[in-house]
Amino acid sequence: MKNANKKSKKNIEVEKDFALITVDKRKLLKVIRSTASFTSNGKFGVLDKIRIKLKDDVLMMWATDGNRAIETDFRVSENEGNLKEVEIMVFARLLTGLCFNVSNGDFIRLNIDKDSIGFDDFSNNVYYKINGCEIGNFPDIEKVMSEYDYGENAYRIAFNRNYMEQMKR
Repeated sequence: MKNANKKSKKNIEVEKDFALITVDKRKLLKVIRSTASFTSNGKFGVLDKIRIKLKDDVLMMWATDGNRAIETDFRVSENEGNLKEVEIMVFARLLTGLCFNVSNGDFIRLNIDKDSIGFDDFSNNVYYKINGCEIGNFPDIEKVMSEYDYGENAYRIAFNRNYMEQMKR
């Protein structure tokens, strides 16, 4: 006699899209600090975020406070995940907080998906996860940076002309 109350359960696993890269820890922390210094500390909301984009084997970070902008990119190890291009926005304060919590070691592994970015710090046996935030009205990078040609430099910086005139005074 079969049990009528017994239901068959199917285990359905949904494969999540993610990018998994390993980066030089010192270089990453330096880039985070430099990029975060270009974000707004005010009440603007949109301008206190850093845009992180991974495309193939290049990690790019971009930030602006409305008057100045910075774009930084560098090559990373081969992407071991199944997502070859991903973009996420995170609050700059959360990323700079990470800089104070990782110390020893040479490498850190980044696990990036569309909703969060994880930092697997093997040397300290710690995993940090920062949830992404909505892009909202974040400025279009290409419109801000397209007029500038910086050649092979890793850091590209753009300034608002009015801002520069005020700085001269």
